[in-house]
Amino acid sequence: MTETSGTSGTSGTGGLPVELAGADPNQLAGMVGGLSDAELRAVLADPALRTQVLDEVFRRMGDHFRADKAKGQTVAVHFVITGGPDGAKDSYQAFIKDGVCTTSKELTEHPRVTITADGVPFLRLVTGAVRGVELFLKGRLKIGGDMIFAASVPGWFAIPDGK
Repeated sequence: MTETSGTSGTSGTGGLPVELAGADPNQLAGMVGGLSDAELRAVLADPALRTQVLDEVFRRMGDHFRADKAKGQTVAVHFVITGGPDGAKDSYQAFIKDGVCTTSKELTEHPRVTITADGVPFLRLVTGAVRGVELFLKGRLKIGGDMIFAASVPGWFAIPDGK
């Protein structure tokens, strides 16, 4: 399985750090939280920045995984981030096995659930600015597969609070 890797940026566009890979998770969450939806859309409209930001989010997922909350799980979760340039979608897989979460752009395992969201609400979700239930109820987050299981997934991760 090929893991995603962070890349360094040179832009700093919209308040994002030039070097995402070195940014503290809470600092990064705070920066995202301080941007308007329009500013986040502008960042995500740039193909290079979009890739950098999303790859970094998924690269860090394993660091924030709380194995004690997902004991005994061997499962794949697919994420589809919509709203890319020219209608592009970005897909990622989180695979949990033996207390470890690995991420990849390669969808190699059959998912128990697929979570689909536009880039802006997705970034709000992973930085703790909004809860998945709220996004789901507003139709901004789609769940394919086991919805009850999907509700447990956020508890498996320590989500930065931006403070």
